Amino acid sequence: RVAIHTLGCKVNQYESQAMEELLRARGHSLVPFEAQADVYLINSCTVTATSDESRQAVRQARKRAPGALVALCGCYPQVSPEAARQLEADLIGGSGDRRGFLDLLEQLARTREKAVALDDPFRRRVFEALPAGGLEGRTRAMLKVEDGCTNFCAYCIIPYARGAVRSLPVEQAAAQARAADLEVVALFNGVCLVQQRINSAGDSLAGVGVQRLIAVDQHAQEQSGLPFKADIPQAQVHPLNNGADERFDDLDRAALLRFTGFCHKMLQS
Repeated sequence: RVAIHTLGCKVNQYESQAMEELLRARGHSLVPFEAQADVYLINSCTVTATSDESRQAVRQARKRAPGALVALCGCYPQVSPEAARQLEADLIGGSGDRRGFLDLLEQLARTREKAVALDDPFRRRVFEALPAGGLEGRTRAMLKVEDGCTNFCAYCIIPYARGAVRSLPVEQAAAQARAADLEVVALFNGVCLVQQRINSAGDSLAGVGVQRLIAVDQHAQEQSGLPFKADIPQAQVHPLNNGADERFDDLDRAALLRFTGFCHKMLQS
C-alpha cells in the first residue's frame, strides 16, 4: 500500500499521477496519505512555504506509521539536498527519472537499505515521457510536453530544480494526447498540457483531435486583449502567476502568442 502526497505546481501533480499509474501497473495499491500505508511518498516543492510543508509531510508520515517506509522526491531535495538528508526519509530522489525512483523504492521495500539518488539537473538532455492521466478526484487528464527552463529569472528557482529545457517529441505528444482523450473521455473533461515554459515546447502537434485543451504555464497570464480564445475556442489558459501587466510585459508576453499557434495545431484534426 502506497500513499502519495503532492505539493506544488501542476507539473508535480502530473508527475504524481504518472507515478500512481506506474505503481498500479507494477501491482501496488494506492491509499490516501492520511491512511495507514506501507510506503509514504512525498512529491515535494521548493517554494519557501511549500518546502516547509514538504518537511512537515515527512515528519507526519514517520509519526503516523513508524514502521513504514518514507520516500521523498521532487524539487525540494533537488535544490536543498543537505537539508533533505536531515529529514527522516528512507529514500531521497530529485525531480527527474521517476521510473528509476520507483525502482529504488521497490528495492528499498526488499532490502530496507536507505538510499539517496540525486543527479545534476543541468546534465539532463532527454525528456522523460510519463503516462498521461489525472489524479484521483480530478476532472481533467494531464500531459507534460516540456520540462526545465534556461531563462534564469532572478526570482525563479526552476532552472536549478529542473535543469535545461527538454521537450516531448511531437509524435509522442500527439499519440499520448490522443490516447489520453480516448481512455478518459468518460472521466475527464479535456486534456491539460503541463509545462514550465510555453515558448519552449515543440513546433507543431497536428491531428490530435482532443475535444478540449487547457494550456498551463507558470509564466502566463490570460489577458483580454490576447486573441487566444478567439483563435482557439476549445482552448483555455490557466494562469499560475499573479501580477501587474507591466511585470508580464517584462516576462516576454510574445511567448503566449507563439504558444497560441502550438495549441491551434494540436487541436486540428
